[in-house]
Amino acid sequence: DACDEDADNDGLLNATEVRLGTYPLAADSDGDLISDRHEIVRLVALDSDGDGRPDALDSDSDADGLLDRDEAGDEDLATPPVDADGDDEPDYRDGDSDDDGVGDGRDNCRSVSNADQADANRDGQGDACQSDDDGDGVTDALDNCPRTVNPDQRDQDSDGSGDPCDGDDDNDGLSDADEATLGTHATDADSDGDGFGDGAEVVDPRRPRDTDSDGTIDALDIDSDGDGALDADEPGDLDGDGLNDGRDRDQDQDGALDVMDNCPRTANPSQSDLDRDRAGDACDPDDDNDGILDVNEGDPMFDACLRDSDLDLLADCLEAGPDPLRPRDTDGDGLPDFVDEDSDADGLLDLDEAGIEVFGASPVDTDLDGAPDYIDRDSDGDMFEDDVDACPLFASDDQRDTDDDGVGDVCDLDLDGDGVDNDADNCRATPNPTQSDLDDNGLGDACDAPPPVDAGPMDLGTADTGSAEDAGADAGEDAGADAGEDAGADVGEDAERDAAEVDAADGGGADDGALVDATPPADVQRGDVGQGDGDASASDAAPEALDGGPTDTVFAAGGGCQCDQTQGPGALWPLLPLLALGARRRRARSA
Repeated sequence: DACDEDADNDGLLNATEVRLGTYPLAADSDGDLISDRHEIVRLVALDSDGDGRPDALDSDSDADGLLDRDEAGDEDLATPPVDADGDDEPDYRDGDSDDDGVGDGRDNCRSVSNADQADANRDGQGDACQSDDDGDGVTDALDNCPRTVNPDQRDQDSDGSGDPCDGDDDNDGLSDADEATLGTHATDADSDGDGFGDGAEVVDPRRPRDTDSDGTIDALDIDSDGDGALDADEPGDLDGDGLNDGRDRDQDQDGALDVMDNCPRTANPSQSDLDRDRAGDACDPDDDNDGILDVNEGDPMFDACLRDSDLDLLADCLEAGPDPLRPRDTDGDGLPDFVDEDSDADGLLDLDEAGIEVFGASPVDTDLDGAPDYIDRDSDGDMFEDDVDACPLFASDDQRDTDDDGVGDVCDLDLDGDGVDNDADNCRATPNPTQSDLDDNGLGDACDAPPPVDAGPMDLGTADTGSAEDAGADAGEDAGADAGEDAGADVGEDAERDAAEVDAADGGGADDGALVDATPPADVQRGDVGQGDGDASASDAAPEALDGGPTDTVFAAGGGCQCDQTQGPGALWPLLPLLALGARRRRARSA
């Protein structure tokens, strides 16, 4: 409609209708069954009754009290409105349609002159207009077949003669009698619906044309030349030989009959077909069937015969997008995606983001947003773009990377980067490539906290000796009952020194409950407790005698020991420095 100068096909240009006030999109602007072109004369919008409304927009143009639609004569917009008295003034504009001196508004026979208005049966219809020769309910004056019954007034070809009395109902050039003999449809000008009229396809009713000699005349054959292409798809005369293409068995005149021609409408004597898709190269817009039109393959950036030009296992036609004439370029770098190894410029290769191992498989779309990962700058939809996302395929707000290997903790199979996968690592967050586990408890030494002992409530000033004796007894070794008293002095000094180092590290005093690392005094580790003073009787109290306890522990600055109390007697060895410290303080108070 935007480019059609006569959008409603009423014979009036759109511009003219706008100027005259009618509707360009309605052939009958006032709906009175009379086309606008019949109500506008010589491009002038008539106003028959002078009421200020043009006839084309006036439902009663002559103001006779009768609607124009009732005076139109029929419902066919293509036929001109009826003019009963033949005075060149259609009834709808003629106040006295039959020119009998009685206005149509009062005339009991408005289409038949009857000045006396005689109405014997007083049915409101004058005697003069009750003539209906064929008795079909339509007066002879209006009947398109006045002597042949046709109450529906059907007129297939709109020629003014009703079908029952029309020798060629569909006006296709073949008489209804001939069509009955041929088997074509008397009321359908194109019996086989191929766009060609029956008369043109039959030519001579005595010898109707049958181009492919298949026993079906062309007028009833949807493929008249038997070339496998429908006549409706073969309009015109391609080779200009005077034979319609629908009946031309070699319409491109290349020597190959259409029935075998792989380009029936494009001359190609060689019949070359590179991709063997049965569409010859001469008429195949994509000769190599790679999804890229041949017109684009002349550019060096296109690899003419590869289906995967950038070798990312993604078909070129998939990466090019729905319009091969404008192939997709996601990152706008001038390289279409099908030749761009990183289509979305996120630093990850399409080959890796596709998530497939065989050519032709569907690419992965991690966040299911409709954009495959290789063209999605935020593949997991966590609001972190892939080039900065620690885990680009795992949605998470946690972007930590403990081992600083470029792989976020939430998706790192080796969290501490020690070469041992998390599911086999006995210290997942602490590097320990050797996986040593001295106490064989399933927790590597590097992250195995020393056994917990609740030293908080212990009175280190009065109960050291007994505790040391208990520890020695449980260990089953001769650690000496007086380890807490006699050996306490030297061990206590070491413990005090260690405590001072801890205090210094904490700025003079740690808060209660804060955890610090403490290593048992060297003499305890070596098993020579008290040897420095020569008065210790517990010189045999080596760690080995206490069930091979670990060599470091974690102490609370307030006195508590953060360790596991279930590890056996050997776990009591950390008490020795505390006991010694208590003995030292007790002696100081006594002095």
